[in-house]
Amino acid sequence: SLDELQMRIARLENSGTVSDLEADVEKIGVESDRISASVEDITSRIHGLEQAGEMAVGASAEARGTILAAERLREVLRTAAPFSDELGAFRDVVSADQADLAKVADDLAPFATSGIPPLATLRERFGAVARTIVASDLRMEGDGWMATLVNRISSLVSVRRTGTDVGENSVDGAVARAERAVGEGDLMGAVTALQALEGAAAEAAAPWLADARARTIAEGAMVVLHVNAVSLMSPVGK
Repeated sequence: SLDELQMRIARLENSGTVSDLEADVEKIGVESDRISASVEDITSRIHGLEQAGEMAVGASAEARGTILAAERLREVLRTAAPFSDELGAFRDVVSADQADLAKVADDLAPFATSGIPPLATLRERFGAVARTIVASDLRMEGDGWMATLVNRISSLVSVRRTGTDVGENSVDGAVARAERAVGEGDLMGAVTALQALEGAAAEAAAPWLADARARTIAEGAMVVLHVNAVSLMSPVGK
């Protein structure tokens, strides 16, 4: 009967089974999105390598080696993976008169063994970093009970000012500008906003700031590598 069916549904809801199922479905949805993103990334990388192969067909043997090595380096730079092998292979094909490519290799070398976080990762990390920066600015020096209390409260508070009342030169202001820049994909703008921080706030921002600077170097290198590959296909480069 209808009453019996309603009672069974109520028992399921009270037992938490429905909630558990809903949570499982949500987890499956999140994992599905991650898999889709991974497939799209792999497809894009394969397409890039295929394009590089097509570009290299009509080039000289020396140019082909440079184009393919540059494209392999570009593809790994899109990820957070280490790229020592790709960078080494790229250095091997860069000639003495290719100063721009040599500079790219030198600029990337400090990050080859660790890799460089992509923009998406930096975006995901920024929220927690922003809270840490603001909390560090509120931190009180000393070991007394007042300092302990203030520091405990500041570590728990996640509210920060983001409106028009934020001071231009305040820590909140710098964080707000950086947050807007990160949201727009403007890492250089975020770096500019945060590098003005001082003291504890600067220390809190330092790890994220270092990764953001590294990513701007990687993005610039990818542009140079692509432009160079195209130039090698021109009559001058053949």
